[in-house]
Amino acid sequence: DPYALRRQSLGIIQMLAFTPHDVPRDLTTWIDAALSVYASASRVKVRPETRAELLEFVADRTRFYWRERLPSDVVDAVVAVGASNPLSVKQRIETLAALRDRGELEPILTTFKRVANISKDVTATVLPSYPLADASLAERELFAGLPQGRASALLQTGDVDGVASLMADFRPLVDRFFTDVLVMCDDLTVREARLHLLAAIRSEFAEIADFARIQDRK
Repeated sequence: DPYALRRQSLGIIQMLAFTPHDVPRDLTTWIDAALSVYASASRVKVRPETRAELLEFVADRTRFYWRERLPSDVVDAVVAVGASNPLSVKQRIETLAALRDRGELEPILTTFKRVANISKDVTATVLPSYPLADASLAERELFAGLPQGRASALLQTGDVDGVASLMADFRPLVDRFFTDVLVMCDDLTVREARLHLLAAIRSEFAEIADFARIQDRK
């Protein structure tokens, strides 16, 4: 009964997003436990891809649930980077929607979409060594101001508003960098260093949302 499964999935999403009780919030914990019990009781080997399929099914239900309540583009952007924790999904969607209502989201989007676009083909695993010999003040300040995992740490504690404030405070450094620095310069070493710096920024905030999916509403 696909309709019953959808209703049950929505119930699970709501319980984990809104319960005041101290329970595991990540769906993977519950899914792994359920698959283990099922495999043991039925003596049926669970397919390796079942876990991923269940998570995608719930992600689809998550999109459906929040699209009825908040802007669909914000919902899609948040769910795109992870929907296994319904409480985190709720907090991220509500925070971004509130920022938009206050007129504070679009300036952040403009900056971080630019970061994502220019660094999309660069991995964020290797940071350049700074300062480079000819690094400008804007470039040095941007490197010095890198959050260095603070966004992820704030998300882990549920402080999504703190992440939003972090992005807003960090944005002027990024804007100044783009104003003063030519990223795609002729010097390949310098260009790669600058691209990796931007990729590190992209990675820092990647757990919040896929900002490219959010529409500008200026």
